[in-house]
Amino acid sequence: MKKLLLIFLIGQMLVISFIYGQSIYDIYLLNNMGADGLTSYYVEEASGSNLESLYDVLMEKSASVEIIKEPITNDNILEYDVYDSDNISVRHKVPVSKDKRIIYKKLNKDEFVDSVGRFKSNIGESEIREIHDRLGITIRKYSQDEVEYGQVLKNNAINFIILILLSQFVLFVFTFSRIKINAIKKLNGFSPLRMIMDSLGEFIRMEVIAATIEASGMIVGTHAS
Repeated sequence: MKKLLLIFLIGQMLVISFIYGQSIYDIYLLNNMGADGLTSYYVEEASGSNLESLYDVLMEKSASVEIIKEPITNDNILEYDVYDSDNISVRHKVPVSKDKRIIYKKLNKDEFVDSVGRFKSNIGESEIREIHDRLGITIRKYSQDEVEYGQVLKNNAINFIILILLSQFVLFVFTFSRIKINAIKKLNGFSPLRMIMDSLGEFIRMEVIAATIEASGMIVGTHAS
């Protein structure tokens, strides 16, 4: 029974690590691939001439500017291009999934003009109004569309349900098997508290063994990739 429980715990951790690696961490990267502390704006009439004039004014003000273009597929890899002005220092994020890639590049006028008019910057609303009065371009602030972490539960609902059901079944079998052992211990004078502590300690030891095996596998897999 101990071997069955140990195998189950290792499998459980593998499933959880897979869900984390393929879902939660990727969502975190998608929501935080750019620089921190910047406000999102969009240009209502994002024509080439408007974006060119806006870029010149932003550079004149030494503003920090970032654009993240829509992802494209290249050799079955989803690529995200993040463009930052020279005065932005951004920590490069690396996706766990091999089918995603984030490429960080320096922003220039051509890339800004070629964008859809969405950008991030450290300039405030007063400066945005000043640019509007100067260029006649309407720029509005918007909330960045972030991927919700709750989507992980929706996408992996069946996995979670199966995992919960299997957990209940295995724990029930383990508890049932302990009844006979505890009955023998009780005849030998073991107190209820001592039996509970022994069972808990045994379960924790198996959790530690399973976690160690899982961590070793992840390290080996990381070096191999």
